[in-house]
Amino acid sequence: MCGILFALSTRRLDGNDAFAKEEMDGWKDVLYARGPDEQGAVRRCTDAHELCFWTTVLQLRGENNVCVPLESEAGSLMAFNGQIFDGIDVESDENDAERLLQELEKTESEQVPRLLSKLRGPWSLVYWNKENNVVWIARDLLGRRSLLIHRPDEQDPRLICTSVMPRHGNGNCTPASPTRSYWEELPTGIYRCDIDSSNMEQFRADPLVRLPWASEELERLESWRRTDDEGSHPPPALDGQDEGARPYMEALLQRLRTAVRHRVSCVRPRQHWLDPQANDGTLPPSEVAIMFSGGVDSALLAFLAHEAIAPHAPIDLLNVCFADGESPDRRSAEEALVELMSVAPSREWRLFEIDSSLSEVDRNRTRLMQLLAPSNTHMDLNIGAALWIAAGGRGRVCIGKDGQLTFREETHVSVARVLLVGHGIDEQCAGYGRHRTRFRNGGWTGLEDELRLDMARLWKRNLGRDDRVLSDRGKEARHPYLDESVVQQLLDTPLWMVADLRHPPGVGDKCLLRWCAHHVGLVRCSTRTKRAIQFGTCLAKQSNARAYGSNRAANLAKAGSSSVSHVDAV
Repeated sequence: MCGILFALSTRRLDGNDAFAKEEMDGWKDVLYARGPDEQGAVRRCTDAHELCFWTTVLQLRGENNVCVPLESEAGSLMAFNGQIFDGIDVESDENDAERLLQELEKTESEQVPRLLSKLRGPWSLVYWNKENNVVWIARDLLGRRSLLIHRPDEQDPRLICTSVMPRHGNGNCTPASPTRSYWEELPTGIYRCDIDSSNMEQFRADPLVRLPWASEELERLESWRRTDDEGSHPPPALDGQDEGARPYMEALLQRLRTAVRHRVSCVRPRQHWLDPQANDGTLPPSEVAIMFSGGVDSALLAFLAHEAIAPHAPIDLLNVCFADGESPDRRSAEEALVELMSVAPSREWRLFEIDSSLSEVDRNRTRLMQLLAPSNTHMDLNIGAALWIAAGGRGRVCIGKDGQLTFREETHVSVARVLLVGHGIDEQCAGYGRHRTRFRNGGWTGLEDELRLDMARLWKRNLGRDDRVLSDRGKEARHPYLDESVVQQLLDTPLWMVADLRHPPGVGDKCLLRWCAHHVGLVRCSTRTKRAIQFGTCLAKQSNARAYGSNRAANLAKAGSSSVSHVDAV
């Protein structure tokens, strides 16, 4: 994982450096938080342009430390943020970003989209090919890694890309224009910018040209087309043990096993990164943690991580609560811990009970709003705060192993750098209440349309925002449910097997995933109903009561979509 900052300025027109020192100061701490292992900055000048790359690294791949930004022997530069799990050959002791730069340097410009379309995993990048004087900016199809962009305008003619907004708003940048925000989430895709000194006006207008993915698989995922349209004529509701459902359940479970294995095996050995001061020594450090509510999504990820990780390694389960330890998610997490102990008794499970409060959110509000931007609703703040505090991993620990539960009252900190999260499964498998409303009003076709809409906007509504929040803790979020092969498998499954909303909550929503959990022995977890993190942790209840007087009043005021500035004025 990395922090990326890139700027391209037209020196001939502007007469300024890409960044002034005081602007760079605004980015230092937020980029360093994302990548505490290494940082570096490089400036290059062409006849008419200046390019500035500044990159920080949380290194999770490769035997040797990398210097950033990456530079080829020919002088090309690349800033890369993410993980490559497939698409190019990467040996276990190699760094995936270095291997990608090697491949890019061997690739003709016209074939760069084809190479990038082969990559599987979460990633974003900025790559300048020195020989051709072309800048490539790209973000994976699903948008699992944040990349914000400022496009040149009259107030600020620079092209700027960054993983996260600087501390003091836009730095020294001109405030947002009346028609659009200064920063926007870069839509997923591949963009080409030809640095042509003969066409300055085109640079000012919009220097980026978006190119299509050069992959039939990605084109299908982008359009989110289901293979089997029998959802319009489903059979009678199925039970999880039905022989017709079993092949789909087994196929999904196999894809999930592979996705989790990729995400927990690509972790640099801890001796390369562990700070002796980060832990008091009473708990052996874990390399992998799971954002853990105790629901079916996180419990299944925990079990699959258990199957993939060495038997002696502990697994951290991070659970946050804003109600003095009495939230619904805390209760379900404790129950799920017991069930995990029953199916994997020899594993050391460590439930971190992270207790927080609305006052802690208030103390960190400025930082949180900076990380969330350009997202800025009341719901964004509640979700972002819950994720940010949970990812900090500071709490009391309940250890489960060999049928015994041990409680540590003293505070410990999870130092795991890889964080498995359940993002994307509700959008694919009808986990939200609005999906039932759409199914009730529009049937199977209406439900399919709603799921397609959710997947199409996931990069903008969720993934970029949550990447900025979680990465600020020096953690890398990895999303097994958004592995390309998992998404493909769900599209290869009839909708009525993925989600059958003729059944009640806890049964019909995400029914295929529930069958998977039941199959591996997580019987109680497989029936738990969906609670969004802001509700399961009780943060929304408290913030709504303060801002609106009650949850009911907040719902009537549509608090979730209200901007934070509007909520403050209520």
